[in-house]
Amino acid sequence: MGAAANAIASYFKMPVVWMNGIAAALGIILVYFAAAYLHPVVAALIGAFFLIALPFFFAGTYGMILDGNKKKGAFMIYARYGYTRCLPPAIFVAAICLLLSVIFGQIGMLISIPVVFFTYFADITAIRHNLRTGQALKDSAKRVLGGSFLVLIFYLANIIAGILMAFLFDFIFGGLLSVSGGEEIVTSVSQTFLENPSLLNPADVAANQDTLVSLGNQLISSSEIMLPFVFSSAIVSFLFMPFFTAYKAFFFKDLIAAQAAAEAAMKAAQAAAACRESGYEGAVQQEGVPSAPDTYNPVEANPAETSREAAPSAPQLPYDPHAGEDGEYDSKGRWFKYK
Repeated sequence: MGAAANAIASYFKMPVVWMNGIAAALGIILVYFAAAYLHPVVAALIGAFFLIALPFFFAGTYGMILDGNKKKGAFMIYARYGYTRCLPPAIFVAAICLLLSVIFGQIGMLISIPVVFFTYFADITAIRHNLRTGQALKDSAKRVLGGSFLVLIFYLANIIAGILMAFLFDFIFGGLLSVSGGEEIVTSVSQTFLENPSLLNPADVAANQDTLVSLGNQLISSSEIMLPFVFSSAIVSFLFMPFFTAYKAFFFKDLIAAQAAAEAAMKAAQAAAACRESGYEGAVQQEGVPSAPDTYNPVEANPAETSREAAPSAPQLPYDPHAGEDGEYDSKGRWFKYK
């Protein structure tokens, strides 16, 4: 749970995480007002823009957390560097899930759950390891399989956070709804369903289609209901989006460190086993043969090599034209100066 604690602490220690919440909340509000006062097409374009822009903020947060860099201007450097790596995997997974839902309906939505489960880290591993979309998807699946227990705890913590978010949304929505006067409309629609339970019968949906559409329009077209709904969604997005983003970054940082340590330990164990096996075979081959006296002289064996080892040459550091400046190089060697 250290990653979750670090994510909560980042609200205060790394204020840039709030940018994810601000972007999400602003997108929700602008989409609603564009649909209500301009045109649905404009609202759809604004929504698409924010969905495509969100990975830019994710990339900046991921980079700062993975590298532990809190310098001024670092967010923009990581965001520019990671955006083009973060966006393609996100679009690919979203397109696959949407396609499955359209083709197979509810079954497609169920199939999308394991797809998201195994590819959830594709965007962040594409940034961390500079991978292409296909490589990032494979790496994400491999890390999920390799850290199954830790990953299950991670997803469980996300589900708990999502439940808390739903409770907070319900609380805020109920409060705003009572202030706006939308409770009367909700009560009226609920009373209609109570008096006509056949409206909820799936077998009678076609026969009651006009009534259901009328009730739905009554809810959607009412500003007394939609405004509380929109602002409640914006508030919980503003509060929880920073947590989900930071928690993912901190957990992934811990995950790759743990998997790297486990891999190093495994390689060391394999090397030790190979050495023991090699030593055993050597002992079998030399059984019955007297060993030569231990009079090995490294100077006589290779005096030139010994002389080189005795006087190693000092390494020459490459010339750095930006030495002493406040900035850093990216993975392609381009210099970014902090502002």
